[in-house]
Amino acid sequence: SYFWDLLIVDEVHRARNRKARWSKCIVGYKPTKKEAARGEKPIAGIPAKRKLGLTGTPICNRPMDLWNIVSYLDPITFNNWFKFADRFCGLQKTDHGFQVGGATHLSELQDLLRERLMIRRLKSEVLTELPPKRRSVIPLPCDDVDVKRILARERDAIRGWEDRLAKLQAEVELAKCDTDG
Repeated sequence: SYFWDLLIVDEVHRARNRKARWSKCIVGYKPTKKEAARGEKPIAGIPAKRKLGLTGTPICNRPMDLWNIVSYLDPITFNNWFKFADRFCGLQKTDHGFQVGGATHLSELQDLLRERLMIRRLKSEVLTELPPKRRSVIPLPCDDVDVKRILARERDAIRGWEDRLAKLQAEVELAKCDTDG
Protein backbone atom coordinates (compact mmCIF):
# COMPACT_ATOMS: atom_id res chain seq x y z
CA SER A 1 0.00 0.00 0.00
CA TYR A 2 1.09 3.55 -0.73
CA PHE A 3 1.95 5.97 2.09
CA TRP A 4 2.75 9.65 1.94
CA ASP A 5 5.95 10.56 3.79
CA LEU A 6 4.33 13.57 5.46
CA LEU A 7 0.76 14.78 5.58
CA ILE A 8 0.11 18.32 6.84
CA VAL A 9 -3.54 19.00 7.63
CA ASP A 10 -4.40 22.65 8.17
CA GLU A 11 -7.59 23.46 10.08
CA VAL A 12 -7.43 19.99 11.66
CA HIS A 13 -10.16 20.98 14.14
CA ARG A 14 -12.60 20.33 11.29
CA ALA A 15 -11.85 16.61 11.73
CA ARG A 16 -13.34 16.45 15.25
CA ASN A 17 -16.68 15.23 13.87
CA ARG A 18 -15.99 11.76 12.50
CA LYS A 19 -19.10 11.86 10.31
CA ALA A 20 -18.21 15.11 8.51
CA ARG A 21 -17.30 14.55 4.87
CA TRP A 22 -14.04 16.49 5.24
CA SER A 23 -13.08 14.36 8.22
CA LYS A 24 -13.93 11.11 6.46
CA CYS A 25 -11.67 12.02 3.54
CA ILE A 26 -8.68 12.89 5.72
CA VAL A 27 -8.99 10.51 8.70
CA GLY A 28 -11.09 7.77 7.16
CA TYR A 29 -14.33 6.29 8.41
CA LYS A 30 -15.58 2.93 9.58
CA PRO A 31 -19.39 2.83 9.51
CA THR A 32 -21.35 1.37 12.41
CA LYS A 33 -23.18 -1.90 11.82
CA LYS A 34 -26.43 0.00 11.23
CA GLU A 35 -24.74 2.36 8.77
CA ALA A 36 -23.12 -0.57 6.96
CA ALA A 37 -26.53 -2.30 6.75
CA ARG A 38 -27.85 0.87 5.06
CA GLY A 39 -25.06 0.59 2.49
CA GLU A 40 -22.51 3.08 3.86
CA LYS A 41 -19.01 2.07 2.80
CA PRO A 42 -15.80 2.42 4.80
CA ILE A 43 -13.41 5.16 3.71
CA ALA A 44 -9.66 4.63 4.03
CA GLY A 45 -8.54 8.22 4.61
CA ILE A 46 -5.08 9.47 3.69
CA PRO A 47 -2.28 7.11 4.75
CA ALA A 48 0.92 8.84 5.84
CA LYS A 49 4.06 7.84 7.72
CA ARG A 50 4.08 11.15 9.59
CA LYS A 51 1.15 13.48 10.16
CA LEU A 52 1.01 17.08 11.29
CA GLY A 53 -2.26 18.74 12.24
CA LEU A 54 -2.45 22.54 12.43
CA THR A 55 -5.19 24.70 13.88
CA GLY A 56 -5.62 28.10 15.42
CA THR A 57 -9.09 27.19 16.63
CA PRO A 58 -9.31 25.83 20.17
CA ILE A 59 -11.14 22.53 20.54
CA CYS A 60 -12.55 22.95 24.01
CA ASN A 61 -16.13 21.73 24.11
CA ARG A 62 -15.55 18.17 25.35
CA PRO A 63 -12.59 15.78 25.40
CA MET A 64 -14.51 13.47 23.04
CA ASP A 65 -14.18 16.17 20.37
CA LEU A 66 -10.47 15.34 20.35
CA TRP A 67 -10.77 11.59 19.79
CA ASN A 68 -11.05 11.51 16.01
CA ILE A 69 -8.06 13.83 15.64
CA VAL A 70 -5.72 12.36 18.26
CA SER A 71 -6.43 8.75 17.29
CA TYR A 72 -5.47 9.63 13.70
CA LEU A 73 -2.37 11.66 14.58
CA ASP A 74 -1.07 9.24 17.23
CA PRO A 75 -2.74 5.83 16.82
CA ILE A 76 -0.21 4.15 19.11
CA THR A 77 -1.03 6.25 22.18
CA PHE A 78 -4.70 6.77 21.37
CA ASN A 79 -5.64 3.30 20.18
CA ASN A 80 -8.67 2.47 22.35
CA TRP A 81 -11.85 4.54 22.21
CA PHE A 82 -13.32 2.91 25.34
CA LYS A 83 -10.24 3.59 27.46
CA PHE A 84 -10.11 7.21 26.25
CA ALA A 85 -13.85 7.71 26.83
CA ASP A 86 -13.72 6.08 30.26
CA ARG A 87 -10.69 8.02 31.47
CA PHE A 88 -11.35 11.46 29.99
CA CYS A 89 -15.01 11.66 28.92
CA GLY A 90 -16.98 10.26 31.88
CA LEU A 91 -18.13 7.21 29.91
CA GLN A 92 -21.53 5.97 31.09
CA LYS A 93 -23.61 3.10 29.73
CA THR A 94 -27.29 4.01 29.52
CA ASP A 95 -30.39 2.46 28.00
CA HIS A 96 -29.60 4.49 24.86
CA GLY A 97 -25.97 3.39 24.50
CA PHE A 98 -22.78 4.99 25.72
CA GLN A 99 -22.77 8.63 26.83
CA VAL A 100 -19.47 10.48 26.58
CA GLY A 101 -20.42 14.10 27.18
CA GLY A 102 -18.38 14.50 30.35
CA ALA A 103 -14.88 15.67 31.10
CA THR A 104 -12.61 13.97 33.66
CA HIS A 105 -8.88 13.96 34.43
CA LEU A 106 -8.36 17.03 32.25
CA SER A 107 -4.92 17.93 33.60
CA GLU A 108 -3.76 14.37 32.84
CA LEU A 109 -5.18 14.64 29.32
CA GLN A 110 -3.47 17.97 28.76
CA ASP A 111 -0.15 16.56 29.97
CA LEU A 112 -0.55 13.55 27.69
CA LEU A 113 -1.40 15.72 24.69
CA ARG A 114 1.54 18.06 25.29
CA GLU A 115 3.89 15.13 25.83
CA ARG A 116 2.78 13.14 22.78
CA LEU A 117 1.54 15.43 20.03
CA MET A 118 0.57 19.00 20.84
CA ILE A 119 2.49 22.24 20.80
CA ARG A 120 0.51 25.27 21.87
CA ARG A 121 1.73 28.71 20.95
CA LEU A 122 -0.08 31.87 21.92
CA LYS A 123 -0.50 34.72 19.49
CA SER A 124 1.58 36.93 21.80
CA GLU A 125 4.48 34.45 21.51
CA VAL A 126 4.29 34.20 17.73
CA LEU A 127 3.56 37.81 16.76
CA THR A 128 7.20 38.77 17.29
CA GLU A 129 8.12 36.37 14.47
CA LEU A 130 5.54 37.66 12.02
CA PRO A 131 6.13 40.64 9.75
CA PRO A 132 3.97 43.69 10.44
CA LYS A 133 0.59 43.85 8.73
CA ARG A 134 0.57 45.68 5.44
CA ARG A 135 -2.62 47.17 4.19
CA SER A 136 -2.96 48.59 0.72
CA VAL A 137 -5.76 49.88 -1.44
CA ILE A 138 -5.77 48.41 -4.92
CA PRO A 139 -8.05 50.29 -7.31
CA LEU A 140 -9.68 48.01 -9.83
CA PRO A 141 -10.49 49.25 -13.30
CA CYS A 142 -14.19 49.44 -14.03
CA ASP A 143 -14.24 49.96 -17.76
CA ASP A 144 -17.65 49.68 -19.39
CA VAL A 145 -19.41 49.72 -16.01
CA ASP A 146 -21.91 52.42 -15.17
CA VAL A 147 -21.23 52.64 -11.43
CA LYS A 148 -23.82 55.35 -10.81
CA ARG A 149 -26.55 53.25 -12.44
CA ILE A 150 -25.57 50.15 -10.43
CA LEU A 151 -25.55 52.10 -7.16
CA ALA A 152 -28.94 53.66 -7.94
CA ARG A 153 -30.40 50.21 -8.62
CA GLU A 154 -28.99 48.93 -5.31
CA ARG A 155 -30.42 51.95 -3.43
CA ASP A 156 -33.84 51.37 -5.00
CA ALA A 157 -33.75 47.69 -4.02
CA ILE A 158 -32.85 48.57 -0.43
CA ARG A 159 -35.70 51.11 -0.26
CA GLY A 160 -38.09 48.48 -1.61
CA TRP A 161 -37.05 46.00 1.09
CA GLU A 162 -37.31 48.68 3.78
CA ASP A 163 -40.84 49.54 2.60
CA ARG A 164 -41.86 45.88 2.57
CA LEU A 165 -40.40 45.38 6.07
CA ALA A 166 -42.33 48.41 7.37
CA LYS A 167 -45.57 47.04 5.90
CA LEU A 168 -44.98 43.61 7.45
CA GLN A 169 -44.23 45.19 10.84
CA ALA A 170 -47.47 47.17 10.60
CA GLU A 171 -49.39 43.99 9.77
CA VAL A 172 -47.88 42.26 12.80
CA GLU A 173 -48.93 45.13 15.06
CA LEU A 174 -52.46 45.05 13.61
CA ALA A 175 -52.64 41.27 14.15
CA LYS A 176 -51.58 41.79 17.78
CA CYS A 177 -54.41 44.31 18.25
CA ASP A 178 -56.95 41.88 16.74
CA THR A 179 -55.95 39.07 19.10
CA ASP A 180 -55.85 41.31 22.21
CA GLY A 181 -59.49 42.40 21.99
